[in-house]
Amino acid sequence: MTKTEIDFDIDGTLYDKNRHSKHGFQAFENRLREEKIYVAEEKFGWLPRFYNYNLEETRKRSQKEYDNILLEISVDAQKKIPKSLYMKGGEKLNKMLKKLDKNYNLNIVSNASQKHILDVLAALGVNPKMFKFILAYETSRQHKPSVDIFREAIRISRAPPNKHVFVGDDYRCDIVPANEVGMTTIWTWQKAPERDVDRKPEVGWYAPTIYDVPLIIRKL
Repeated sequence: MTKTEIDFDIDGTLYDKNRHSKHGFQAFENRLREEKIYVAEEKFGWLPRFYNYNLEETRKRSQKEYDNILLEISVDAQKKIPKSLYMKGGEKLNKMLKKLDKNYNLNIVSNASQKHILDVLAALGVNPKMFKFILAYETSRQHKPSVDIFREAIRISRAPPNKHVFVGDDYRCDIVPANEVGMTTIWTWQKAPERDVDRKPEVGWYAPTIYDVPLIIRKL
């Protein structure tokens, strides 16, 4: 059956999230140095320790305290990374989306806020008007992997599930629930397993990059 709707996740789907991870880890390490935090490798597992300049532990902390402090530093550090460092799109991404837009309705279905989605599209150089609708958290009030956000996308589109192709990078949050509601799924930034036995049943298609999606769409 001919598809009419292509639903995209955004973070890690329209751009390679591995680039973000690389710069995010570098920013995290820089902040640890600024905060004079040394992450030690313990005999029985990974354990962060807080040291002063003389490498004397400042005080004992619970694992929960360590986790919360490190999470706070990581989130804060990554927020300050210029999106231009890891979001690569530009002409190539626009050309691909414009080509798809001629024959399909393009939509965005995301857990993120409307502002975040628009910021990402701006960083990628993509016009948000290219999308028929953007389903952000403010509208859906749902978070993937809840199937309700996918059902809301179906309702807004007024097209049945078998007319939808969902493109996402996260197996648990994108692929499994989209498959559950009856959408065809494309797991992007993922190479297909060499053996059929290793293929996941919820995955309709594997796309090594976002730019391989049109090749798959033509086969549907």
